[in-house]
Amino acid sequence: MTQATTWNIPLEADEPTVSPEVFGIRCADSFDAVLSGHSAAGRPTYAVQGMIWHDTDLLATTPLMFFDGTNDRIVAVESATGILTATGGFIATTGDIVATAGTVQGVMVKTQAVAVASLIAAATAGAGARSFVTDATVTTFASTVVGGGANAVPVVSDGTNWIIG
Repeated sequence: MTQATTWNIPLEADEPTVSPEVFGIRCADSFDAVLSGHSAAGRPTYAVQGMIWHDTDLLATTPLMFFDGTNDRIVAVESATGILTATGGFIATTGDIVATAGTVQGVMVKTQAVAVASLIAAATAGAGARSFVTDATVTTFASTVVGGGANAVPVVSDGTNWIIG
């Protein structure tokens, strides 16, 4: 794992005396850096906005760093627990975030509120899936949700129906 010492491919116009050997060494050095995730203790000197690199200085985690042009944002998996952590804001997705085991700790999970008719089928979502609806007809805990009302309630799929709760 490495970071390139000189991040570029020398051009003859910039460095007319670069030998083929030096050219090859710089190319190999840069290629090794890419293959290793730019791994080292500390941000690469050649980091640019949007770059992701691996910080070997943080021993308790396996961190991937995202350089936003000013700061490094940490996305890490703790080695001992396998817990994913992120700093500097929210984790947002337009797709699914799926965990096969474990817990989410110390965070707020915000579910987009939808009309009952917009829910996918409870069987498709699977037992344990959660959502939040804005038009339930009642607020009775553990009852099957029906749309068309004015009540905002959390719902959970039992694998067959969406249940208030």
